[in-house]
Amino acid sequence: MKRFRDVLCAAIILVLLSPLFLVIACVIKLTSPGPVTFCQERTGYRGKSFVIFKFRTMQHKSGRLFDIVLPGDIRVTRIGKFLRSTYLDELPQFVNVLLGEMSLIGPRPQPPQTTSFLMALNPPYHLCWQVRPGMTGLGQLRGRLWMLDHIEEAIFAEIGYACGHSPKTDYQILFETCLVILKKQGI
Repeated sequence: MKRFRDVLCAAIILVLLSPLFLVIACVIKLTSPGPVTFCQERTGYRGKSFVIFKFRTMQHKSGRLFDIVLPGDIRVTRIGKFLRSTYLDELPQFVNVLLGEMSLIGPRPQPPQTTSFLMALNPPYHLCWQVRPGMTGLGQLRGRLWMLDHIEEAIFAEIGYACGHSPKTDYQILFETCLVILKKQGI
């Protein structure tokens, strides 16, 4: 049932927001050289790797260490700051949802090097792979920087979701995600 809801919501959102996708793509292309999207390998469902899609928010070929971007990072473009603060950079992940690589709600997929680090820090982290990774989840609700400062608590939240999620939990996370987006709490 969750997969059906994911596919239905992703398809509807992709259709409804396609004009916004086009506008964002044009603005990115007009304001900085390089591709419109940023693609990166991530660890997902059952430990399999997949390529995640995002709108590019940083200078092309700027390099990223452990996927960490701090406030004031000079690699972030002007339009990238806006896209990150509103989470519009995440919209292409609806394609990942349609492809079955992600869910709307679940543990955040990490790059392989980050996954290795998290596994070393907390071996039960592999339990997160029992479910499809999500565009949003318990760990992301408090913000990208909170996850860095409270890594063990974030890992515990992700594992907890993977081991005991319910439709009620998903709707609560979705509601709280909407509040985070409206408050522009991204970086």
